[in-house]
Amino acid sequence: MKKIIAMLLIISLLFVVTGCGSDKKINGVWFETKGLVTNGEKNPCVHYDVIWGNVFWSVVLSEMIIFPIYFVGWSIFEPKHEEYDGCFKKQKSTKLENTSNIVASDEF
Repeated sequence: MKKIIAMLLIISLLFVVTGCGSDKKINGVWFETKGLVTNGEKNPCVHYDVIWGNVFWSVVLSEMIIFPIYFVGWSIFEPKHEEYDGCFKKQKSTKLENTSNIVASDEF
């Protein structure tokens, strides 16, 4: 019985190490998985979905404390696709306008 429990624990830890989310390349830029700790770093032009595998492992391994903190804090949302067509182009033009304003104000 102890061998079976040990084997199940080892297999579950291997699944945890592999993770359920993955980074994705959208419009030539790599986007990483995000969590509640890194939620402010989300790009508004990228649609993120919940990684249900990480939610499952957070619940199953809740007694270990470290794994749920990692999954929920840094790896609960996975980038999927661009929010809407042309979002990155609009974002780049807005950044250029803001940069030109900053440069102009620094000249004075």
